[in-house]
Amino acid sequence: MKQRLGIAMALLGNPPLLILDEPTNGLDPAGIQEMRTLLAEMPQATGATILVSSHLLGEMEQLVGQVGIINHGKMLFEGSLRDLQKHSRGALTMRLLHIQKALPVLRARGIMPKQKEDILTLPPLRDELLADLVEALAASGAGIVELTRHTKSLEDIFLSLTDSGKEVS
Repeated sequence: MKQRLGIAMALLGNPPLLILDEPTNGLDPAGIQEMRTLLAEMPQATGATILVSSHLLGEMEQLVGQVGIINHGKMLFEGSLRDLQKHSRGALTMRLLHIQKALPVLRARGIMPKQKEDILTLPPLRDELLADLVEALAASGAGIVELTRHTKSLEDIFLSLTDSGKEVS
């Protein structure tokens, strides 16, 4: 209730920019959901831009479209959440009918998968390489049954970026 009251008071002056620090901190699950809805609707309703500072990255992942990652005063990334996730792709898993037919195709492309039963785990691949690989595997008769591209969470991306201090372009 205090957070909602604070936001309402801040909106009285019709500001173009609203800066919120940990707006879901201390809320119960229903309050978090209510705050998430309020923050999602507020820009359109008020015309205000909302800047949220939070350590609850899983929560922010559900709320934001644009992300800025700052570490020790240095901006490591600024852009859309989608672009950040695109540059930080996780591994691929693939379930095949005939793994033995797939292995030469993968090795010819320099891909060394990890195998567990009928599932192969591949490193992250660029879209073009993945499209070529799927086409070649289909032609080989490997029989792709399932292909999953794992997306890293915002929290995982944040930790990997701030650990190494590298920028994402």
